[in-house]
Amino acid sequence: MEMREGTRVTVSGGYDFEPTWLAGREGVAGAVLKWIPGRNEERACVVLLDEPLTATGDVRGGREERTGSHIVLALRYAGQVWEEEATVHIELCESEPVNAAWSSREAGAWVESHATYRMS
Repeated sequence: MEMREGTRVTVSGGYDFEPTWLAGREGVAGAVLKWIPGRNEERACVVLLDEPLTATGDVRGGREERTGSHIVLALRYAGQVWEEEATVHIELCESEPVNAAWSSREAGAWVESHATYRMS
């Protein structure tokens, strides 16, 4: 199955047994909205969540709380490709990220480095 705009995804888990970014939930769900330039060779995936999420994460070196309905999934490992399920970084954005590289757009909060997404 190819991951394209409109594909449903569930994102869960993390580095900790009970990841704080999920605030007690098992996961969050949404649909792929678009693809934007990633921090590496592979594109990053923007997901529009079914419900807004509030979490605290790193924003350009400082810790900040963000609430938003958009998350950016960024592949975790060198050489990794987009497939049905994989480990990703999660960036929580207060609004829809523009189609620009991370260094050239408003930064969201990096809330998790070891989440798992699954196409559904």
